[in-house]
Amino acid sequence: MSSYHVLRTVTGAIRLMLWEAISADVEFAGIVGSPAEIVTMNPKRTAEKTANKLSVWLYHVAENEFLKNQPTSQENGGTRPPPLALDLSYLITPMVFADSEESNHNLLGKVMQVMYDNADLVVRDVDDRVAERLSIVLSRLSILELAELWESLQEDYRLSVCYQVRLVRVDSLRLTAQARVIDRIAAVGALSGPG
Repeated sequence: MSSYHVLRTVTGAIRLMLWEAISADVEFAGIVGSPAEIVTMNPKRTAEKTANKLSVWLYHVAENEFLKNQPTSQENGGTRPPPLALDLSYLITPMVFADSEESNHNLLGKVMQVMYDNADLVVRDVDDRVAERLSIVLSRLSILELAELWESLQEDYRLSVCYQVRLVRVDSLRLTAQARVIDRIAAVGALSGPG
């Protein structure tokens, strides 16, 4: 069962996955020194602090159109709507300022390698049970779409990449009670007509 916390959980799982891979690579030892340097703020806010090195920003949430008409489930004498299926869109931007642009290229390349290697992401809940099985897909945004996204931030374009995380489910709490037919009364007899 996925609660509304699943958006925060998925973002945290991506952030942790990136930190574990980056911290294990000696090339990034002097570039990204702690998990606090991988932030979930938009790139404009991320750039305000030079300690931030990587922005993992959830910029768009959309309903998955292919799972919109799933059947309801029977539960405790009632019906429950299917979970709300969502696609989450992330903009990932390296923000290494003290070094050359080459460090940003290397960091972005590392991020893309990690996301590709973990395209089937399993997110676990607090009891270490599998909560969600997700699919991470590189989004094919055109340069114009990326430029519009950066323009909405009122920030100059920076090298970045977009990913979509598919089939994040949020369970419905609505349970519609269905009354069972207990008795049926049928009258049997001759019908009398006028006359």
